[in-house]
Amino acid sequence: MKVLDPDIDVVSRSDGSIIISSRRSLNAAAPNVGTLLRDTARSRPDHVFAAARSEGQDWRRLTYREAFERCEQVGGWLIERGLGPDRPLMVIAQNGLEHLTLALAAQFVGVPYVPVTPAYALLGSDRSKIRYVIELVKPGLAFVESATRMSETLLCLHAVGAEVVTRVAEPGFSDFKLLTSSVSKYWVAEAQAASTRVKPDMLAKILFTSGSTGLPKAVKHTHAMMMTNVEMVLQVWPFLCDQDMILVDWLPWNHCFGSNNNINMVLRVGGTLFIDDGRPVAGQFERSKRNLIEHPPTFYLNVPAGYAVLVDELESDTEFRRRFFSRLNGFFFAAAALDEKIRARLRACARSEGKGDVPILSGWGATETGPTATLLYVGHDHTGNIGLPAPGVSLKLAPVGEKFELRVKSPSVTPGYLGAEADTAIAFDSDGYYRTGDAGRLVDAKDATSGILFDGRLNDDFKLANGTWVSFAPLRAAILGICAKIRDVVICGHNRPYLTLMVWLKDESWADDAATMAELTSALSDYNSSVTGASRRIERLVVPDTPLSFDLGEITEKGTVNQRAVRMQRSVVVEMLYAEQPSSDVIVLA
Repeated sequence: MKVLDPDIDVVSRSDGSIIISSRRSLNAAAPNVGTLLRDTARSRPDHVFAAARSEGQDWRRLTYREAFERCEQVGGWLIERGLGPDRPLMVIAQNGLEHLTLALAAQFVGVPYVPVTPAYALLGSDRSKIRYVIELVKPGLAFVESATRMSETLLCLHAVGAEVVTRVAEPGFSDFKLLTSSVSKYWVAEAQAASTRVKPDMLAKILFTSGSTGLPKAVKHTHAMMMTNVEMVLQVWPFLCDQDMILVDWLPWNHCFGSNNNINMVLRVGGTLFIDDGRPVAGQFERSKRNLIEHPPTFYLNVPAGYAVLVDELESDTEFRRRFFSRLNGFFFAAAALDEKIRARLRACARSEGKGDVPILSGWGATETGPTATLLYVGHDHTGNIGLPAPGVSLKLAPVGEKFELRVKSPSVTPGYLGAEADTAIAFDSDGYYRTGDAGRLVDAKDATSGILFDGRLNDDFKLANGTWVSFAPLRAAILGICAKIRDVVICGHNRPYLTLMVWLKDESWADDAATMAELTSALSDYNSSVTGASRRIERLVVPDTPLSFDLGEITEKGTVNQRAVRMQRSVVVEMLYAEQPSSDVIVLA
């Protein structure tokens, strides 16, 4: 496996900050997304670019030639509808071929593309986020999966003068088939002319942050950001170009990694993207499994929770395991640390299929960094190691309290937030580094080439009443690792005398099962026996009788738990955990 050797420069400053930069020059990148598609369509016209299941059954395939022809046609149609730099295209839909075609067509002709999670329009009863993003962006046109369940969203779109297009025909709306059923040479000519005016520094895309602590921020992405970002990845991991890339991927396109890295990486290497209609959760992974069996990937990307589901299936189904590893040359994970036990089980599965030690790679970044800032190089195989700066990236470890904030300067960092000049100004320090809010530290203080350990979010950490700092991320990871029946936890203790937990189990019925509760209590008591100090020891816990709520902001659209929102919404439970005489619902640990 070919992986770049790190070549870094380290400078320690008098203010206590450490600057770590790659000495390697970043490879030249394509000027824009449309150029990638056009060049690949010319070199591999009949190669399948993307495929998706038609209503969950047969695969619909799109070759590079077909993708580019549709891109020109639909791009010209967007121009005819009056879209342009100040009238973006908004997409409120799941991943799919129609979504992909519209996204590429918009970027090809210089129309900003704005993918928005359907959760804002469909889940819960609060529509404040979808109203906010529509009023901020003011799209000229919106593509939706279906208008049937989006009455309030449609009112917001009509209020800003946006036309609405649906995926399939619905009364009163244009549908996607109309865009590709009537070809206009004028549209194509308009698209071709517009594409010549698309420059690297032009706005290509707007991606929204999760908004887990308030309204989401609209992050600007230029063509240069995305094109340099994909070059960073391929420069560090050149083995990805050694064979025809096949990705089977579910990561949503309203998030930076699935949208920027995965699509553009497939485009860059002329690979094939199979759009996975499954999810790595109970009840939905069977669809992913079926897709992976039919089209074994060359490179597999997922979040740590997804790998926990995958490895169970790999161990229990020998035929699935054989197919899955038949052409795999690497794993990738991000968003959180991968548990060492999961890592070991994945490697054991690979060895059982004669694959040896398949590399398990990772990196780190943010929506604002396009997404990649650091990547794992050779010798960085360690849980929590996020690697080192990619070529073209300078990373500042800036002292903030007792930790170091990770700050980034690179050609793939956003120019700022749409309609939020004040937020943009404070997002960058006096040296021009983007403040990520993430913390990190060197694996080995004497050897910077050993990599950087992720050290949690600065605003997730808190102090106990005695002034002791609690480092949230490693504590949560440790607790989740002690009992396989825990789905998630909320940690309480800000300005309190000790730590307590709210615990949600993978099966809600287990809360009434005495054996399960005894197992949970025993596991946490054993954990307490293995640690020292108030910053790690758990004194009490409760298993709430109501699930986490999307409506109340306890769950973000990414499915992560908003710790602060849960503590605020369940303040009565928090007080119950710290009552002088705890009720019978509170478990006091040994």
